[in-house]
Amino acid sequence: MTFSFCKGWDDGRMDKHFVEQRQTADTAGPNSPLNFVWFRKMKDIFREIDRKSGCIPNLQRLNFLDLGCCPGGFSSYVLNQHKASRGFGISLPLSQGGHKFLLEEHLQSRYTVMFTDLTYFTLGPSDSSLSTLESSLTPNHLPTNNQNPPPLQSLPPQIKNGNFSLVILDGHLLRTQEGVRSWEYDRLLIAQLIIGLQGLKLGGTLVVKLSRPDAVRTAKLLYMLDGLSEAGGLVTCKPRSMHASRGTFYAVARNVGHGQIPVADMLLGLRKLWQDLTFGGTEGCGRFLEEADLDFIVTTEDLVGSSTRDGYLCRLVELARDVWVGQAEALRILLKKKGLNV
Repeated sequence: MTFSFCKGWDDGRMDKHFVEQRQTADTAGPNSPLNFVWFRKMKDIFREIDRKSGCIPNLQRLNFLDLGCCPGGFSSYVLNQHKASRGFGISLPLSQGGHKFLLEEHLQSRYTVMFTDLTYFTLGPSDSSLSTLESSLTPNHLPTNNQNPPPLQSLPPQIKNGNFSLVILDGHLLRTQEGVRSWEYDRLLIAQLIIGLQGLKLGGTLVVKLSRPDAVRTAKLLYMLDGLSEAGGLVTCKPRSMHASRGTFYAVARNVGHGQIPVADMLLGLRKLWQDLTFGGTEGCGRFLEEADLDFIVTTEDLVGSSTRDGYLCRLVELARDVWVGQAEALRILLKKKGLNV
């Protein structure tokens, strides 16, 4: 795969390909036929994830949560596969650059959608002794040096109560989204993990989109998901239906809450981190995520050291193999289409 990367990145045709892809996505309005293409592709992607992991619980009744749900392909697949399921989705409003909601009309009676920005829920620690900020952060409690305080809101009650047996975390920043600060990607990732773990029932399944399993921060998050799940409960999936040549993949943590790492400990660490990413930095307006921020999960030294769970690197390679193989295959096909021999 490294050879494919080098071969592609050194060729201007590949740059042009990815630029054209981004331009097509960025200029597709809410009424573009491309939205329906992406909607169908998302259903195909979740079918791949389900076949690899069996992520849809075999329950008589299923409540699921889909973060970053629009256009609605993931939710459509779940609702069609499980006829007694009910879904709750959250997505960025169209007015802020979000995707159009395209869920089939006959499924909408079993679905509720909320249009809001996932990064502006109140997600800090609930114990005021843990921070210099107020225990319940609201716009009135923000630090005075924050010039543009975000309109924070409380989580919906169904999330607070942990009602969901399946939680899907697929939200991502849009290049067309206005007023986005450069570190919002980090806040969005951590916000989704907090909301997802808060809303998940004991023994539930968590589906998370991540990028590059070889990156240190991704490796630490995989370590966390592995430890939250039952033994062998974490699997990874690199869908071939869409974005196969990219570094993104899905981690599926099953039977969460029955692993070696307590969910409460991880939630507390993530809440503290969200608070610092939101209100930290030199100006008190937020900052980027650093590798050391995830040391409450596992330090980098322990991650690569032989003492960690009999050497976690072996397990990490096991989890990453499908991602690397899938991406390498897609890159080879793409390079050949562009006239490059690999």
